Amino acid sequence: MKLKVGEHEYVIRVRAVAYPHLQTLLRAFTESPPSADELKSAEENAVRLCVSPEPCEEHYDEVVAALVMRYSELMRKIPTMFRS
Repeated sequence: MKLKVGEHEYVIRVRAVAYPHLQTLLRAFTESPPSADELKSAEENAVRLCVSPEPCEEHYDEVVAALVMRYSELMRKIPTMFRS
């Protein structure tokens, strides 16, 4: 997926190696979210593994939101991919 923010374009690829980090980020929306340190680490690792080029500071939030959204979309599609 390509994401354009201002004049910058980022490529977001949800890679399996990043799933644990993305799952940690999604837990932030639950009643018992991970600690701030865990979230920060998960966010940095997920962006490092899935986004190219590395986003500048002013685009970072939008890129993280798009990455989490893309991961969620893919996870919703999985059950339908294997139906016969």
